[in-house]
Amino acid sequence: MQLISLIGEQPIPNLLVDRFLKPQHHTLVYSARTERVADHLRSLLSGSDLEKIEQPYSIESILDSLEKH
Repeated sequence: MQLISLIGEQPIPNLLVDRFLKPQHHTLVYSARTERVADHLRSLLSGSDLEKIEQPYSIESILDSLEKH
C-alpha cells in the first residue's frame, strides 16, 4: 500500500495514520512553510519520501505535482 499525506504544521495526525496503516511507501507532500515538519517526519518514517509543492492551496497544482512524482 502507498500512502500520500499532506503535511501541515502538526505532525502527529500523519504519524498516527502511518503507524496504524503501516504502508510500504509513504509520500509526504509539503510546502515551504511545512518543510521542517516534513523533514522531521521523514526521519521517523521508513519508506517515506518528500514531494515539495509551490502552491499549497491550489488543488490543481498539487495534483500536477503528484502525477509527475
